[in-house]
Amino acid sequence: MSNSVIKNLLTKSFQAFKLRPMEGETSETIQAAFISELTHLQEAVRAVNAEDLSLDDTVKSIPKSNQQPVTFVDIFENSMMTMMVIIMKPGSRIPLHDHPNMYGMIKVLAGQIRVQSYTLLDEPGKIMDHHTPKNTVLSALRMPETVLSKVSSPVTLSPEIRNVHEIECICGESGDKNYAAFLDILSPPYPDADSCHYFRAEDHSQRTDGSGELRKCRLVQIECPKDYFTACSSVGPF
Repeated sequence: MSNSVIKNLLTKSFQAFKLRPMEGETSETIQAAFISELTHLQEAVRAVNAEDLSLDDTVKSIPKSNQQPVTFVDIFENSMMTMMVIIMKPGSRIPLHDHPNMYGMIKVLAGQIRVQSYTLLDEPGKIMDHHTPKNTVLSALRMPETVLSKVSSPVTLSPEIRNVHEIECICGESGDKNYAAFLDILSPPYPDADSCHYFRAEDHSQRTDGSGELRKCRLVQIECPKDYFTACSSVGPF
């Protein structure tokens, strides 16, 4: 794994996320500075490939006894951000979940993934409370489905836009590389497991325009699906 690539990504991440506007901040100067640095981070992420992150070696280091369909490989984490590579077996999925008050960025390194995102119409803070009861219903827009591969540009989520999503592995690389993998950056990290909420999408019938691409729907908060289980490993810190 290239330490220089990781260090560059971390530097760009720190430069961007330290400028993140505070909640309620309306200064156009602060907003513009943050967006500028976030764009620089996107450019750095766009240039990353599997070789930079020694993906083949990372996959080979995962025990063959690992039966989990999704493996999280930690690269770096502090109070500001987390960076990891997520490896998925074909047909596996990361169920519909949120990122409370977070920014996120995904860059595919191998294979193909399908991302279905939702933009909340309710106040994002409504689902940040750990005590929010299950079966809470939120209004959302179902965004156009996106299929990503290693030639795709990074996709970004924010506290307001595309904050809830589901990720499915469509297929792996050719030959013996039967997996999909992507770089995942989040800021800030989840403070604990209870901070991630899972959902079931209902009622996609209400279209908001003539194209049928954006549809109003309901997101019903549920327990973490029982068929979702993962493994974790570490290749950091750097």
